[in-house]
Amino acid sequence: MSMPKIMLFTPCRPGTGSVGEIFLGRFLHFFAPSQIVCFAATSLIYEIPVADPYLDWLKIKASPLPAEWAWQTHGKDGWEPKVQSAFRLPKLRRKLEPIIEEAVAFGKAERVEAIWCILIGPSMILMAGEVARRLKVPLFSMVWDPIRSFAHQHSADPISTFFLEKQFERVLRLSKMVAAVSEGMQVDYKKMLGVESVVINYPIDQPILEPAPRVKSAHEPFVISYAGSFYAKEEINCLIEALTDIKWQLGSRPVKLQLIGKLFELSPTKGPVNIEFLGYWPVDELLSLLGKSDLAYLPYWFDQKFEQAVRHCFPNKFSTYLAAGCPILFHGPSNSSPQHFLNRYKVGLGCNSLNREAVSSTLNRFVLDSAFQANYREARRKAIASEFSEEVVRERFAAFLGVSPDQLRGSLASSVFARSDS
Repeated sequence: MSMPKIMLFTPCRPGTGSVGEIFLGRFLHFFAPSQIVCFAATSLIYEIPVADPYLDWLKIKASPLPAEWAWQTHGKDGWEPKVQSAFRLPKLRRKLEPIIEEAVAFGKAERVEAIWCILIGPSMILMAGEVARRLKVPLFSMVWDPIRSFAHQHSADPISTFFLEKQFERVLRLSKMVAAVSEGMQVDYKKMLGVESVVINYPIDQPILEPAPRVKSAHEPFVISYAGSFYAKEEINCLIEALTDIKWQLGSRPVKLQLIGKLFELSPTKGPVNIEFLGYWPVDELLSLLGKSDLAYLPYWFDQKFEQAVRHCFPNKFSTYLAAGCPILFHGPSNSSPQHFLNRYKVGLGCNSLNREAVSSTLNRFVLDSAFQANYREARRKAIASEFSEEVVRERFAAFLGVSPDQLRGSLASSVFARSDS
């Protein structure tokens, strides 16, 4: 099959700053300008106004979305809010009709032959199948998060969530191929929906495969770093309490916790802490900073309402930590995608409990377990080569689109995009 001309249908502008937008920007390196255009149905939920100058060749048509998540009920009982809930999705669908028409007109004008859709949020779920149907082109859906966890985070009411999940499943079944982010998501889609998918994770560039060896003195601070958005509050607070219990000391080494990101809301502690808030760092500088840390912390929810999320999602910070060459402390359920990954590739240790003693015991293993330290570099090399290398990502992305890998242009690590088809 020849490379079709694709319309990227997305709720965010590729390359504008957030993890998902950077993810899309990287994959656009695979296309010539004549092979892809973008229709961005943007929302303030996703949009970060930072432009990537290397994407100025990409033709983008943008259209603002209506408010998506103003349809939840807050503590209301009786039949009236339930009736309102049942009509929220149809009401949103009517508001989206002008955007659907605009996307279809743009696709026809650009003579697109396929749609690559980022299937996240209610609007994209309600629009994707209809846009593909009206354009009479195949739909390729990329999924980052299960809609149930997205609904939980935005306090959507149960009735709207139920109907949105059904629509989400319908779009998956309509898709010619699905890109998933974890094997757990892939297995469930096949078993429950009969949907084929390919696992595609955030790639790691080849130039940073080998980290420099760490040589630290017995009394130098043991640095634990956490980078990214603040989403697992109970788990992070458990880590802080566990460190407080051991007086922020691992053996002879004092412990420092570095929090790298824009906003953190921590609970009060019973004693002194050693926490450094470092704010936002660009990716290249972040990797350098993480590479100097002894440990990177990766929490996932223990709350049962996120059970599907922890099985299906695979956090981008996992590949960021791997790229930096920093061993990982995973703090989350045993039946989760990060823990399954650590079972295959020993690039970190898992603590599957909110018990503070279990957390401190796992931390001590990083200091005392010489076998882990000795094997980490080789485990990391195998993990990157098997799951995150450009060769693997290229093959999987080509399989997602139904083309051969040699039909994809460029390099994910390239800093300059092609300006012509030459």
